[in-house]
Amino acid sequence: RDILDSAHTNLGSYRRSVEEHESSEYHLLKSRLIGEAIYREKPELGLVELGVVYSNLGKLYISLKDSVNAEKFLFKALEIRKKMVEKNPHAFQPSLSTSYNDMGVFYGDCFNFQEGIKWIGQSIHLLENMIHQEEKTRIVDLVKNYCNIASIYDIMDSLSSAEHYYLKSLNYIRDYPELDFGMIHQSALISLTALYLYFDHPDYLHYHRLMTEMLEADTYAEAIHWAIHGNGSIALKHSAARTARYYEESVKLYEQTLRKGKIRNEVAAIEFGHTMGLF
Repeated sequence: RDILDSAHTNLGSYRRSVEEHESSEYHLLKSRLIGEAIYREKPELGLVELGVVYSNLGKLYISLKDSVNAEKFLFKALEIRKKMVEKNPHAFQPSLSTSYNDMGVFYGDCFNFQEGIKWIGQSIHLLENMIHQEEKTRIVDLVKNYCNIASIYDIMDSLSSAEHYYLKSLNYIRDYPELDFGMIHQSALISLTALYLYFDHPDYLHYHRLMTEMLEADTYAEAIHWAIHGNGSIALKHSAARTARYYEESVKLYEQTLRKGKIRNEVAAIEFGHTMGLF
């Protein structure tokens, strides 16, 4: 029965990752029923698996914008992982740090920024302590959490705090080239560049160069990039001034593309007009 539980959990997690939400919910709820039955019979055996199931259900309901169920299951996972850490801190602290981070991301998505900062801060504190104890394998998780807390400060237009955590993440990425940070590097660099653009920071041109090199972007591709950033700025409820700044940068680059007679002039002209109409 525990093998069937794990199979449903793994399949539900995969379905969630590819945004097949209905199938994901079906398998995760199946796993929940089996896991809770195992827990009633053999508490020690069922506890770890239930923590995973509840965590995945919480993340699924975040994707479905169901904040009530998301919060409920994330808290269930958190409480289980606290119990696990009491019994074996070394083995289960990483899971607890994940739950802290999940709670922070949830509250950040709900625009409850102080709660988001509090929870992600707890995750960062736990991971930093683990790394000080030579747990280098946790550096990728720590960098991800630095980006998460930076993004909340970013939405709050808190330049110094957002900058602090973006730079911490980029410094770790620089210092550990042997680790696979995936898309975290690109995300941190783009987000810091966008922050510096809005605040007219003196380091903007330096990070802008690094960003365009990473993206291998010409003026046309970068124009699209800043237009997308403007759309994202609206979704994140940034100030009108900040959203306009990204659209202005996009328009400027579309104009450069058209003047140079560069690629896809007709398409660029249409997108230029569309972007002009947005701000």
